[in-house]
Amino acid sequence: MTEWRRRPVRPIMGSNGASESPSPVLVRQDSDSVVTDRAVVRKQLDEAYDRGRRDERQSRKSSPVVGLVVLIVVVFGTLLLYLAARNGSFRNGGAVVDNKLSAVEESATSPLRGAADKAGSALEKAGRDLKQKAGDKP
Repeated sequence: MTEWRRRPVRPIMGSNGASESPSPVLVRQDSDSVVTDRAVVRKQLDEAYDRGRRDERQSRKSSPVVGLVVLIVVVFGTLLLYLAARNGSFRNGGAVVDNKLSAVEESATSPLRGAADKAGSALEKAGRDLKQKAGDKP
């Protein structure tokens, strides 16, 4: 792996005798070669950052299902905290949640019970009709 560090640069004397500071020079840690082309350095740094991002993404693979479950738990927890703050305690907030859940359960099971009762009545009637027809035959 190549590491970069800055090498101290001595000022250059210009044609008018004033000292000019040259552009920074990067030196490879594992060799004595000097890279002065900014485009090459920029490209190498970009590639290194891209490799680092890719490596991090691979090391932190996560399932979207796990993310969804965590999101649902967080939303539910936030809702409970809101209800607890609004009603003064977790007990009262929990009672509100229980009341809402029982109301939803009742509204969902009521039509199912009605359908089951109708199906049961239809089966009883069909059974009576079969018995009656069977009893009429010699």
